[in-house]
This record gives sequence, structure tokens and C-alpha cells, in this order.
Amino acid sequence: MMLTPAKTKRQARQLIDTVQTIPAPTLGWNARDPVASMRRGYAIYLENWFPGASKVFTRKGAVSWATGLPSAVKALAAYNKADGTAKLFGATDTGIYDCTTSGAVGAVSSVITNGALLTANYTTTAGTYLFAVNGTDSIRYYDGATWTVTASYTISSGGTLTTSNIINLNVFKRSLFFIEKNSMSFFYLPIDSIAGTVSRFPLGGLFAKGGYLVAMGTWTIDGGAGVDDLAVFVTSEGQLAIYKGTDPSTAATWTLQGVYDLSSPLGLKCLMKYGGDLLYLSADGIYPLSKALLSTTLNSKAAVSDTITDAFSAASTAYGSAFGWQSIFSLKDGLLIVNVPVSALSSSVQFVMNTVNGAWCTFTGWNAFCWEIMDGQLYMGMATSVAKAWTGTEDFGNAVTCLAKTAYDDLNISVSKFIKMVRPLLGVQGAAGISIALDTDYISGTDYDAIFTTISGSSVFGTDLWVADGGSGATWTGDAEPQLTWMTVASNPCFVAAFRLRAISNNSIVEWSATDFLLEGGGVLS
Repeated sequence: MMLTPAKTKRQARQLIDTVQTIPAPTLGWNARDPVASMRRGYAIYLENWFPGASKVFTRKGAVSWATGLPSAVKALAAYNKADGTAKLFGATDTGIYDCTTSGAVGAVSSVITNGALLTANYTTTAGTYLFAVNGTDSIRYYDGATWTVTASYTISSGGTLTTSNIINLNVFKRSLFFIEKNSMSFFYLPIDSIAGTVSRFPLGGLFAKGGYLVAMGTWTIDGGAGVDDLAVFVTSEGQLAIYKGTDPSTAATWTLQGVYDLSSPLGLKCLMKYGGDLLYLSADGIYPLSKALLSTTLNSKAAVSDTITDAFSAASTAYGSAFGWQSIFSLKDGLLIVNVPVSALSSSVQFVMNTVNGAWCTFTGWNAFCWEIMDGQLYMGMATSVAKAWTGTEDFGNAVTCLAKTAYDDLNISVSKFIKMVRPLLGVQGAAGISIALDTDYISGTDYDAIFTTISGSSVFGTDLWVADGGSGATWTGDAEPQLTWMTVASNPCFVAAFRLRAISNNSIVEWSATDFLLEGGGVLS
């Protein structure tokens, strides 16, 4: 018996109504791939959502720490003594202030005229010292009680090094090394010395592109005969010279390993220890030297920022000359943060990577000019204050707005379909406003459809809620109540769709594991 056309259509409709489940974008923000070929699991943008191993989470907040500084905090420095004693200093264009304890800062600890300090902890047999330079004021060091200023050093080959010309410094093989402003030479003190005669070592003959030295770092490697430290020197033109040895004054113990061409550095804080590796912050991204220097030219795929390469390049082009570029690695929190100064000493954003799974996101709302870690806690310097970052669930008492847009997806049906309803699979602790929307067939929107507020759980404080999922961003214990509400969204028949989720986290935490789509497809839309 033949079915009527109407009955055939009804049966077809019943057969193709289905639910498809798409995981949350735990692969993180992707600013590299075209939207038409971006694979499932990535996000076109991921702002204030942190991608964990199996879920995505609203980020932690920030609270005020040290207040009453006279102007913008341009540098933070932790003094870390061998006995575990730690102090935090904040630098402005008028002085260095003790910011170790919460509350209003006291009198200036050391008067300076340029707060853009570069610092290094240096421990000798006589004690632990925090050295600070800025290329404007004389070098100074803190010994645990007082700051001491050194105006100049005698150079062993003749002449004087005026310390107000030192723009950067590093500790290497138990000696202090200094980079002089607008120079291709470095200087170094004898082993275990904080004063005395310095020696000069010229590097100008190595660098065909010219420029001047901007930074030095220590790169720890295992060359097959045990772990060793290499000295890395960076020029303003993005050339790096690598040396092996202990004493630059003796050719037998100081040998050049190679000169490499990379892209230009972003600021003076362009080198950062990352486990046993050394990261290089450049105009094209942030590179581990262990992978970037596989040849004499830049290997772009080696960047840890590879998936956000276009965004990184755009930011460096627009803001590369602004003060405030810095990378910082928090092992405890599983965070690699790149501070991006959108407007110098005014506003900034952060490009942030989960160091467990390599997934990226952006943080907004933290207008930080500099970063430091003291006793395992992240701090950021801001306008007239120092804040404790990655703590609590609000930004200085205000809600955190989290925005995400997933990669476009055909929802496992290659033909046209109609999305009837959407159900984000959320866990919520506290109160959070949730809004959703769909973008279809590569047409981006800004409005949101369904909006609801959910309240569940008890106090969000008292435990570290972000450490279970892969070590840095995850589920918490006991109080997250699942939200499984189907919501109608504005949608047209489409081939692909991207889901947008906004969470306004008001003293709350939201985890997002997946999204369900109730859809109808197969070319029988009416």
C-alpha cells in the first residue's frame, strides 16, 4: 500500500528530529585557522572563559592589595631570600614602595624617577640581594633591610660604567651581568660579587643587522652530558647569540654556540624562564628556544602561541611600541600570561594559555601594567595600586562578563537543518546570568536571545575550585548544580552554526561541558 505524500513527510520529519551534542571549546581560542575550516573544540573567541581539560570555566577574579601609590605601578619585584622570606615591591616614577602587606603603602623605600624597573634576585655567600635597573636611575639593591645605590663601576680595561645607563641585567653562573643602553657590549662582575670592577665583552661583530642589546637570559638545557646553562643575548633587531661557558674573559671557557635570526623583541622583558626552557616574547609570538632555534631562522610552528598567531601579530603591530609587554608563568595555577598593553599605562588585555593542555583564551577587565609572583601568588601593578590576581570570583567587587563563540559546526548533518532549541550543559555555583545565541552560515551577530538567572550551591570560597581538571582549571567539590534547561533561540535554516554563550558571573562560578542542539534537517524544512 502506497503512503500519501503528507504522511511520508510526517514520517520523515519524525525520523530526522534529533539531538546532537557538541563539546565545549576546551581546545581554546583559535585566531589562526579560517572560520570555515576551524575544527570542533576550538572557539572563535573565548573571553574570560578558561579552557580546562574537559570543561570550560569562568575565570577567577581579582582583589585590591596595596593601595595609595602616587601614580601608575610600572614594575613589581619580589625579593626572595633563601630562608623563605619574601617581600613585594612596587615601582612608580617617583619611587619604590613596599607592597608586601595588604593596605595603604607607607613611605617611599627608595627614590627613583623611572618606575620601569628590571630586577633580579642574586644570592651570594654574603646574603640575598634584589638588584634593580631602569636605564635612568643608578643601579640599586635591596639586602633585606635597606636599599643601597651604586652610581658607577670601574671597567677593568679602563674607564667607568655609569650605572644609570644599565637597562637590563641577569644572573648567570653565579655572576651579575649588565646590558648597557644603546650598546652592543655587556658587562659582568666577578663571581659572588655585588661590587668591584666590571669587565666588558663586546658583541657587535656578531650581529649583521645592527641595533643594540636589549636583554640577556639563562637557558637551561641537557646536551647529553648533563644539564648546563647557556647565556642568551637578544638585540633590538631580533638576533640572538648563544654562548656556553663560565668565564667570558677566557676563550677556553666561553664559546659561541650560534647566532639566530628571529622576529624583533617586545620590550625589555622579552625572555622568561619556563621550566627548563627559555621563552622569547617577540612580534610574531612567544617561542620556546628549544624549538624555535632548530635552524638559523625562525620556525613559526614552534611558537606556543601558534593557535593565536594572527591575533598576536595584530596586537604587536598595533601596540608593539607601548610599555607593558610582559610574559609570566605561574606553575601553581597552570597559567602562562602575556600582558598586551592596548594603551600604555591605561588599558590592557591578557592572552592566557592553560599550560596543561596548551589552550588559549583572553582575559579582559584587568588593566595591568606589570606582573609578579610572590609566595606563589600572582600580583599585578595597576593605576596607583597593586592587585592580587586569580583569586575569588569577582573583579574588585564587580561581576565578570565571560563571552564565547564556538567554531562553526554542521552538527553531524551535512545538509540544511533547522535548530529548534539549544541546551548548554552547565554547572553553576552561586548566581550567574546566562545568555545564548546562534550565528549561522558564517554571519556574525551581537545580540543574545534567551536570558535567565540561576542560583544554586552554597559559599564558593574555602577551597581551590580550579585545580582538579588537568591541574589548572576545573571542577570543584560538591556545590555545582547542573543546569539542563532547553532554550529557544532565533535561527534560520542553515548548514553550519556557531553557538555563543555569555555568562555574567556575579560572585559565582560556571562550568560548561557541552551543548545540546535539538534540530530538524534533511531538506524537508517548511
